[in-house]
Amino acid sequence: SAAPAASTPAAENPAPRPRRARKPKAASAE
Repeated sequence: SAAPAASTPAAENPAPRPRRARKPKAASAE
């Protein structure tokens, strides 16, 4: 689950994956 998801995040989670990973980064930068 961790290997395939990291290899193809858009395949399993096209929006929920990148949005959740970018939310914490954007909040930390702001």
